[in-house]
Amino acid sequence: MAGAVVKGSAEIGEMLIIIVSATAIVTATLTDAHPWVHMLVEKLGVTLRTRLAALIGAVGALFWATVAWVNGEVAIENARLIEETELLQISVIPFRWIWILCLSAVAVILVMRVIRLLKPGTNS
Repeated sequence: MAGAVVKGSAEIGEMLIIIVSATAIVTATLTDAHPWVHMLVEKLGVTLRTRLAALIGAVGALFWATVAWVNGEVAIENARLIEETELLQISVIPFRWIWILCLSAVAVILVMRVIRLLKPGTNS
């Protein structure tokens, strides 16, 4: 058995990748770890920088909400089918819902950030 491939290990790995990548996107959004261009942003005034951050956050929230919506429609449509992995027959639907939940969480976090940025008296 040493050195042998465990049947279905690739399918388990693929399902775990969904969970890891979905939670990584949420974590990066929560910790503000997404990349941004310091050289350009730091040259802007505080008010303009705050407004730009709010605009980018709103566009990002709209993007992630749209991606979650489309994935939700696919999940609902595929829930009627028996969508499962080929070898181990693991249902894919719960993993789709985890992905959708994380995408929705990113959209909500961004909306909350935009609201906070647009509150009077808020500085960048």
